[in-house]
Amino acid sequence: PGAARAFAAAKQGDVQRLERLLAEDPSLLARQARGIGHTALHWSAAAGDEAAVAWLLGAGAAVNARNAGESTPLHSAAGSGHAEVAAALLRAGADPAAVDDSGVSAASLAASRGHEQVAAALEAAARAGA
Repeated sequence: PGAARAFAAAKQGDVQRLERLLAEDPSLLARQARGIGHTALHWSAAAGDEAAVAWLLGAGAAVNARNAGESTPLHSAAGSGHAEVAAALLRAGADPAAVDDSGVSAASLAASRGHEQVAAALEAAARAGA
């Protein structure tokens, strides 16, 4: 139940609730959702919530955590077209060259969903070795 509440808070960008839940159970930071395997950082990145992403990173969330399909939080942000969140993840050390279990990078995912600016920024970061 705690994990489900933490995932809901991450999706909604409810930083206060995340703080409270993680204070009660710090293991929630690394917990993965059943099935898809998303962490709280995956959920907040997909939602495009910059404040929640920043808070989770500050709390020690793994920036390159992998879900069940080997996607990272950067894939989640890129696939949803959230440029600022993707940039924050890159600044925190996200690997722009990481690929999922189908061999798809975050840049390729962004491009396939019509998020050309995000794709271009991620491709540039990968070329720069960010």
